Amino acid sequence: MTDLGELLAQGEHAFLEFKLEDVRPESLAKELVALSNTLGGVVLIGVADDGTIHGVGDRPRIEQRVINVARHNVVPAIDLALSWVRVADKDICQVTVGKGMAKPIPIPLHASLKKL
Repeated sequence: MTDLGELLAQGEHAFLEFKLEDVRPESLAKELVALSNTLGGVVLIGVADDGTIHGVGDRPRIEQRVINVARHNVVPAIDLALSWVRVADKDICQVTVGKGMAKPIPIPLHASLKKL
């Protein structure tokens, strides 16, 4: 796992995406697919686009959302690793996505996404 400070200093780029806790399932699915279709990367949930740390209030809900999107809204399912980092009394979910083996993974259509 890369140090959170290093990731935040990089800003968003092709292999790093920032998302807030209220990320929509279709937006999260698109990011996971994009990372899996390349060399992999990281999504930080609880961080604004400008790098401001907002944190995550409901850890179990975010974990379930990420796992559900990766397993049930993307075919083939995406393997990923979740870890948590605490900064300034705020929890950040680090979602590490590996390089996909079965490519290209299509971006799911909005209508096919399960409500989470």
